[in-house]
Amino acid sequence: MKISLVVAIVSLLLAPVAAGAGDRADVGSKAVPGSVYKALMEFYKATDGGNWHDNDGWGESRDTVCSWHGITCRFAESGRLEEIEIRLAENNLTGGLSDSLSAIGSRLVVLDVSGNRLEGPLPTSLPEFGLKERDRSSTGGLDICWNDFDIPDGEVAEWVAKRHMGGSNFQSCLGVERQEIGLQASGTWYDPAHPGKGISIQWLHDGRPLVYWFTFGANGEQRWLFEIGKADSRGLYWPELLTTEGRNDEGGYHLGPAGSLAFHQTGQSTAVVERHFVPRPFHGEWLTQPLPLDPAGFSDRIDYQQLSMLAGTTCENQQSAQWMSGVWSAEDELGGGIVVEVFHRDRALVYWFTHSPRQPDRQLWMMGVGTIKDGTIHVDEMIRPTGPPAGPGFDADEVRLEATGSLTLDFSDPLAAHVHWEGLYAEWDPETFAVNRLTRPKLAECE
Repeated sequence: MKISLVVAIVSLLLAPVAAGAGDRADVGSKAVPGSVYKALMEFYKATDGGNWHDNDGWGESRDTVCSWHGITCRFAESGRLEEIEIRLAENNLTGGLSDSLSAIGSRLVVLDVSGNRLEGPLPTSLPEFGLKERDRSSTGGLDICWNDFDIPDGEVAEWVAKRHMGGSNFQSCLGVERQEIGLQASGTWYDPAHPGKGISIQWLHDGRPLVYWFTFGANGEQRWLFEIGKADSRGLYWPELLTTEGRNDEGGYHLGPAGSLAFHQTGQSTAVVERHFVPRPFHGEWLTQPLPLDPAGFSDRIDYQQLSMLAGTTCENQQSAQWMSGVWSAEDELGGGIVVEVFHRDRALVYWFTHSPRQPDRQLWMMGVGTIKDGTIHVDEMIRPTGPPAGPGFDADEVRLEATGSLTLDFSDPLAAHVHWEGLYAEWDPETFAVNRLTRPKLAECE
């Protein structure tokens, strides 16, 4: 049976937790070595742990270390501590990083202190840590972004560049002020140096952000990913983006993980987007369709600009048709659908995330700007971009824009619409089908 995006996301959120959380639950009351306990306590004091946003458990006995906030441990069967992760992003750490953590040595595989108020030089002992390098199975083991560290060129900088999440250009996120993110982030964002692709963000009423990310795959074919994420005042996060993969016995699609995104706004219409692509097993096998990554996977950090802003996200940009914005999906669309962004002057940006009629296993997406009149949105020309592979080898000169047909959305009420499609090629048969509202973006509350 084919399932809707809502059912797919709910089932994913209710699935048993794996990896990090499970590892912590399994360690029970196993104690870490005294040297590790001492190193963590020195780190806690040096970063003003008493004023962290969350310091649950810190300072208790060493047999509880692995249940402290932000700590994950992995032990060998013999009970020996093998690995430890420290994840304290956005937790109000202040001060600097001392050499105290060097006592943990190669057992420290992840250190994420991004989004705090740390400053000063990094410890010269950092290369003694066992932080993961970026490779096919890891996005890296170090994240120091959105602090004010001083890292002069040299051995430490080279070591950090191989392990930093988001790629080797970690200097671009140090000493940079981030803006508080509001409803105005809803809309389309893109990188002018990487045309033909980008992300569409919509704040939902429960305070979570929905993203559709449209890009190219390893062979230049179209790919799209999506997910509902989480947010705080300084960032939007999608730890695991989903993509459709393969066909099941009933002709529908599976969903599988395909990477992650983090969004940080740096100006009124500028942002930094961190993208991570790591191939992962899905249903016990490697994904068969090319994902937007090179064979080894990669992480990068890209400067984005806002292309469109949803009408109604402020009390100054209200439009009578802004209720049409959101995601509209047919019952048999798993993950896909039509994303509508009403912006200004009775115009809307429309995306259609679907699959090729000739090759149903291949994803396809189109976009176009339409006019709004008498309860309908009409797009004269939907465009299908194709281009080079995403990632380090991307060449903007290879992007091609192909007109595919026209699309009309006829809204019968705020919860349903009919789509009329007129394709330009034989593979695109004219069709009319119903869609239902899947999401409604949160808009400003004005008098």
